[in-house]
Amino acid sequence: MKIIFAFKWAIIWAVCILILCIMNPSKLPSIRVNWDIGPDKFAHFTMFAIMSFSLIIGIQKLDWKKKYYLFAGIISSAYGVIIEIIQGSFFVYRSFDYADMIANAIGAISISILLFMRSK
Repeated sequence: MKIIFAFKWAIIWAVCILILCIMNPSKLPSIRVNWDIGPDKFAHFTMFAIMSFSLIIGIQKLDWKKKYYLFAGIISSAYGVIIEIIQGSFFVYRSFDYADMIANAIGAISISILLFMRSK
């Protein structure tokens, strides 16, 4: 039970990501920005960076070793892959996208590496 409470924000955020990623995109607000990478990829990067960050908060609460910060990035990246598979397999209004998966992984892993290096 202690572990569940330590990771409560990560669990809540994982549910939020799932809900956002399976919603019909026509129900989501439209953002028009002239970015080369696009606001969608930035949103994916940010969602999974927050996911890793919330896992790291749980790791800190449990006083686990700093090396587990890197596992937070790996777990968040794996969750991003699972989300993309779910989108491509179960929802006609969603699709599997390698670019989204890459944005998810970069966001998840970059915050984990940054916090790991900062903690030494």
